[in-house]
Amino acid sequence: MKDEHLKISFIVPWITKGRGGTENVGQLMANAMADRGHDVHIYTFDDQKGPSKWPLNSCIWLHHLAERDDAKSNNQMTIALAEPCPDLIVGLHMNRTLLRYTVAAQKICVPLVLSEHIDPHFPNRLGVFCDEERQAAFVGATR
Repeated sequence: MKDEHLKISFIVPWITKGRGGTENVGQLMANAMADRGHDVHIYTFDDQKGPSKWPLNSCIWLHHLAERDDAKSNNQMTIALAEPCPDLIVGLHMNRTLLRYTVAAQKICVPLVLSEHIDPHFPNRLGVFCDEERQAAFVGATR
């Protein structure tokens, strides 16, 4: 089988703020794909446009998205994701932001893998994200 190098876009929510496990998993996955020769882009939510708090391969492109969650920032996120013409989008998170990723990926017709980093019932128990919203996001993902 011929080696195929892909353009992979990772959405790692707060990699510039160093918040925790999701960001750690994201940098591990992104670095592993870059080490294999793939063209890797990381998108993060940071109005201050800070550097990654996690070590990144020098070949990885870091893109800053608006922290807002409104129609304008969702459109800007979709355009930013479309610009490098990715072969795959990998969205990491644990709440309704996953649905934003699903909508953006469907708009630009790019396969989407969602990676959830929490007990799937925890947000519902807190009353912040119901099971129906979670299922809507995952049904819209490719994998």
